[in-house]
Amino acid sequence: MVFKCVKCLETSSHKEDILKCSMCYTEQNIYVLTVKHIIYTNLQNLIQMKLQLTQETYMYRNLLNDLIRKSKQLNYQNKLLIAQSDNKQVWKIINEVIGKSNKSKIIKKDGLITESKKEIYNVN
Repeated sequence: MVFKCVKCLETSSHKEDILKCSMCYTEQNIYVLTVKHIIYTNLQNLIQMKLQLTQETYMYRNLLNDLIRKSKQLNYQNKLLIAQSDNKQVWKIINEVIGKSNKSKIIKKDGLITESKKEIYNVN
């Protein structure tokens, strides 16, 4: 990387040489540049730490989701093994897995939602 003095356009591959350019920089300017460099370095470190934490968070989230998925699968497999001779129970488990609701719902003219079979069949 090549560093260039802003005022006299002197170039060097070492930042320290440019900072020591007596023609252009006073002690105060050198101090400001040093502080800027420290802040920039700290910011870069924070960005790397955040990236690492984000990657770890995603990794643990994926592990947890995988564990939950496998647990559900084992749970439903066990339920199906227990209920394999009872077709009604098997279909009940299948509907539970796919999230199918047993209750019918209808919206009446009033805007009310009802689940009562009598009211559903007597809709005008």
